[in-house]
Amino acid sequence: MNPYRFPRLAIPLFGLMYFLLALPSVHADNELLDISLVANLTGDEQGSVPRVLTPFNGKLYFSADVDGRELWMSDGTEAGTEQVIAIRPSSSFGSNPSDLTVAGDQLFFSANDPDLGSSLWVSDGTTEGTNILPINSLGGSPAHITAVGERVFFRANDGNSGLELWVSDGTIAGTQLVEDLRPGANSNPTRLQALGDKLFFRADDGNTGAEPWVYDDNDGSISLLKDINPGEDGSQPHSFTPFGERILFNADDGTGQTNREPWISDGTPAGTMMLKDIHPDGGSNPLNYQVVGDRVFFSAWTPETGRELWVTDGTAEGTHLVANINGNASDSLSTGQGTVAFDNQLFNVADDDIHGSELWKSDGTAAGTQMVRDINPGSSSGLFSNVTPVEFAGRLYFGATDGSAGRELWTTDGTEAGTFMVKDLWIGPSDSSPEFFTVVGEQLFFVATSATSGRELHVAVLSGPEPTIFRDRFEDLPAAE
Repeated sequence: MNPYRFPRLAIPLFGLMYFLLALPSVHADNELLDISLVANLTGDEQGSVPRVLTPFNGKLYFSADVDGRELWMSDGTEAGTEQVIAIRPSSSFGSNPSDLTVAGDQLFFSANDPDLGSSLWVSDGTTEGTNILPINSLGGSPAHITAVGERVFFRANDGNSGLELWVSDGTIAGTQLVEDLRPGANSNPTRLQALGDKLFFRADDGNTGAEPWVYDDNDGSISLLKDINPGEDGSQPHSFTPFGERILFNADDGTGQTNREPWISDGTPAGTMMLKDIHPDGGSNPLNYQVVGDRVFFSAWTPETGRELWVTDGTAEGTHLVANINGNASDSLSTGQGTVAFDNQLFNVADDDIHGSELWKSDGTAAGTQMVRDINPGSSSGLFSNVTPVEFAGRLYFGATDGSAGRELWTTDGTEAGTFMVKDLWIGPSDSSPEFFTVVGEQLFFVATSATSGRELHVAVLSGPEPTIFRDRFEDLPAAE
């Protein structure tokens, strides 16, 4: 039964026809989504274990292990799922494509070439249009591939300059070293993050230690953003997160044994400053920045509260603790927790020391920070702390367990009543463990395990029309005869 096709009973009354509607529970019928296995690529119970799911040109691109891990694509049907290219066909390990990154109308990735080793590749989505972009005789070991406009920036080693910042437009001629920031050694650029036409990253030029740097794609300039912690240690910045026209990150200014706190920058040295010294005597080590409207939520640690939820509007005065969820000095949040913005609120996983790790939401106030539902009743956890829900068709989807079924596909609209299991993909207590949720148009792809096909790609689409919005006027209903 379609959950939106309600049984009706027509009753004539005072010359009008009224309808009594039986409104079934959508989740009772598990018909919110039509879910199907895309393909059993290995044809056995092991599965191809798809990874790095990436939307590109209206299809899904991913790596899969079928006699070696190679690049595949899918339109959501078995017939439309095929290998793009076998870079190492004679190897049981395959080329192991990773760092799939879309820039303009091209897909860049790293893969192990049989002759050059780890190398940069580019594809238009077809076998014929997938080509290697050699950096040197060893391939260059590209990593941290990040799009800025229609080009990608990445770390690579050409055998002469060490690990430095490179750029590519998808051609051999346009794949080149940006600048050797540390001649004769590695500047080791990492934590690459684009903000408009700028690229922020961490690098060590041999003089300042690992500090934040910025590349401006408008004029091709590259410069030290700020020497936050003077000396050879550097501030070791990470977690660069765009926030409007500024960028948030985590850095240690070296004023104590450790003083890792939130920093904010407009891309200039003068406009780069500590946002707030949350824990002056040791650093709060802020993590998990998540933009929600005109605010950013994050987790931070203090000895009084443990790791808890904080929020900022980009000013010191507007940076404060949201709530001490468990009410004591132990952590309610983990360092690796998943977060998502939905319905102008933050959704994340928290443990209040009563219900275990469950799905929570916050509007930025203590009163508005609450558990969505105790999915696994009692002190047992319903979600892993690193679960990151994904929005699809006006709802969030994620993996969870109620303690009866295994870890299965769940959804929420942000309310307790609207939070339920969509489908027990591996019926019984076994876990299908859905993860890597990726939206491509009107399809929701994810990876899950079953007893017959192993760990394979699944796809979900909405099963029916949107629910009817019932009117409070009846003049357009036909009168009874």
